[in-house]
Amino acid sequence: MTNWKVTTNCIDGEFMYAVCRIKNPNEPMHSGNLEFATAYMTNKQEAERIAENLNKTQGDVVL
Repeated sequence: MTNWKVTTNCIDGEFMYAVCRIKNPNEPMHSGNLEFATAYMTNKQEAERIAENLNKTQGDVVL
């Protein structure tokens, strides 16, 4: 698996952030090839902290 990263999406005019990783790096990035560790949130720093912690622990997330 690839590293966890923060993705950004503009929702109702507001930038929102979520932690995700690509399932299969040999495929293009698309919604079916992403695994999300969080829902979208407004706090970018919190999303970055979560991604960093997951990468340090090689964390797998089950939602």
